[in-house]
Amino acid sequence: ETATLLKYLYLRSSPGIGNSVIEILKPGTQVEVIGNPTCVPHGEGAYIWWQVRLPDSSMGWLAEGSFIRKLYFLESTK
Repeated sequence: ETATLLKYLYLRSSPGIGNSVIEILKPGTQVEVIGNPTCVPHGEGAYIWWQVRLPDSSMGWLAEGSFIRKLYFLESTK
């Protein structure tokens, strides 16, 4: 499955807001989803994270959206 970024996102080394940033990705970037989602609490809410592979074969984790507000950062492009 593939997904497209809807906004600028930090590609992280592991799921979680406080984890190391590998790269900043631009809106419109397409990624391959390679792992199951994981939910990581943050503040009074949580973020859903997906493990992804970029077109250059690098891998990391991206947040899909937030449980605090109905915001989505990734869109499935199947």
